[in-house]
Amino acid sequence: MEEDYYEYSDKLADELRERLDELYDKFEKEESFKMLSEVQQEEASFIIQSFGDYMFSYHGELEKDWSPEEVVSCCTETLQRKVSAEEEYYASIVPVLDRFFEFLGKLNILSNPKELRDCLKSVEKQVVENAKDPAYWGMAKSMFMGAQAQGYDIFDDEEREEYIEKYNQSLDIPKIEPYIAPEKIGRNDPCICGSGKKYKKCCMNKE
Repeated sequence: MEEDYYEYSDKLADELRERLDELYDKFEKEESFKMLSEVQQEEASFIIQSFGDYMFSYHGELEKDWSPEEVVSCCTETLQRKVSAEEEYYASIVPVLDRFFEFLGKLNILSNPKELRDCLKSVEKQVVENAKDPAYWGMAKSMFMGAQAQGYDIFDDEEREEYIEKYNQSLDIPKIEPYIAPEKIGRNDPCICGSGKKYKKCCMNKE
């Protein structure tokens, strides 16, 4: 697997997005695409692009190298952490990718379409359940979902700033006072005890 791991680069990412756009345009004309529900068809483009993007940027795999382990990890963990979307998106992931993998297999882009489809179907329920569980959300997504639940429009600048301020206040972070170093006493300064002697002849030796 290590030999197929790709280090991230903007160039490779842009090329991947272009290829997925072209593949999606062809996929959209396939009979298998038309067998998807209306909701699944509406979500399909975003699912394919977000899946392909995170499979590369977080799992180091391009489309021809997609492996069962990384596909499952991406669909049950990475997308949940990174994508803020309604339940329809997560419920459509497995049906859409199942058809898309079948399509890529026909084009000989994938060498293991059946294996990928089988492993994905086995976690279909988990994909949706994990998306509802805040334990699988990243910090940015947690804030987004929290704002949405409280009726804030996260895309409105004023409402977003208002929510962020409220969120930060709710963290109740204790104020940390700056450290102030004690004033240094010179050897020949008057001693701090008030004896009238020089510091070196008095309390310095006691310390």
